Amino acid sequence: MIKDNHVIVTKRRYSGLKTLLITLAFSVEFCLLFMNDFPEKIDFVYAFAVYIMLALIFLSSSNDKKTYLRFENFLTHILKCIGLNVLVTIYLISLLHKYMSVCKIIVDMGILMFANILSIAVIFLIINKYTGRKCPEAKRILHIYKERFEQQDNVDEALKEIKKEMEGYEYVYLHNLSSRARKRLLKYCYEHDKTVYCTANLSDVLLRASGLAQDIDTPVYYCTSFGIGGVSATLKRIFDVMFSLLLLIVALPIFIVVAISIKLEDGGSVIYKQVRCTKNMKQFTIYKFRSMAENSEGEQAKLAISNDKRLTKVGRFIRRFKIDELPQFVNILKGDMSVVGPRPERPELIEEAIKNTPEFVLRTKVKAGLTGYAQVRGYYNTGFKEKLLWDLMYIENFSLMLDFKIILMTVFTVFSENIRDD
Repeated sequence: MIKDNHVIVTKRRYSGLKTLLITLAFSVEFCLLFMNDFPEKIDFVYAFAVYIMLALIFLSSSNDKKTYLRFENFLTHILKCIGLNVLVTIYLISLLHKYMSVCKIIVDMGILMFANILSIAVIFLIINKYTGRKCPEAKRILHIYKERFEQQDNVDEALKEIKKEMEGYEYVYLHNLSSRARKRLLKYCYEHDKTVYCTANLSDVLLRASGLAQDIDTPVYYCTSFGIGGVSATLKRIFDVMFSLLLLIVALPIFIVVAISIKLEDGGSVIYKQVRCTKNMKQFTIYKFRSMAENSEGEQAKLAISNDKRLTKVGRFIRRFKIDELPQFVNILKGDMSVVGPRPERPELIEEAIKNTPEFVLRTKVKAGLTGYAQVRGYYNTGFKEKLLWDLMYIENFSLMLDFKIILMTVFTVFSENIRDD
């Protein structure tokens, strides 16, 4: 079966080359900016060596070599670049504050950071143009669906036919196959050098984040407790509070304008409240700017849809740019939510979802979030199962770096969606 292919894989075999080129660009920019400004009493070579050492450590560490998602590698380098420049700014202030104005050092480092980010963008554009992404033509991919096995009583016979059919294809795409069928086809593809795509399931998500151990002479995987705890949870909470306070202060004028606009349009309430669930199914009241006519849901809550007729004029605008979600930063300060995490659902919807997909309850192992992996990787009409898998991948692979990337991708997603709408 042939269909359009939408799989885009970012090749990672050149990630080391990217890191070296970026570090080289950083060193040139650092020399151009600071070589003539260092006082004679300060050894420029020593300061430069420290900078290059930090650059190599930052850019080459904690980089997931098995992630082939668009923008993730690029954003990782950008965030590491920002961290590097902040550290170097502190280092240079401690080194040069007696000889140079602290303000000048900060301005110069701001210029260097801008040059660094520009270098990363240029290097990624050039390398990705020739080696970065591949999207195989549909005619080169053999799509295999589970229905194919259901149509035949003999699984072995079906596998035999599929293996023969594979000879004319370079790529194989396995869609929701049983464990037995997938295992045998993966082994065959490995032996015959076929590139394989597989839809993910829950066990894949858990194993991907597992650790590797050894039992005498046997390699084994181990999976730790599911969720975010310990030091990671503390750091995440500190970030949530700091980020929310900063945004609420910056966005205060927007809050005032939106509140007045909602009140002037129909005289109704400004804030819409609804019961949602967060960590461990704990219920809380979520806050939003009201975007629909008052009492438009009636006695029973209804899911919002695209171009919903219940939206007011102001509501349509604030929904489009996600401004209606801003009051949820108050929920984050209260501890009900986090900036990044699975989106909170209503209790009745969770109960209904668990009947068909018991794994859905795993989403509530962490606090609900204002934005999440499912929101930046999925679409408005993305299926329930796919959103669940993205949420579980986030929980199992949590890091503050991933949170930062999701926040940046959220901004990009909001603006890109509106550009497409226009």
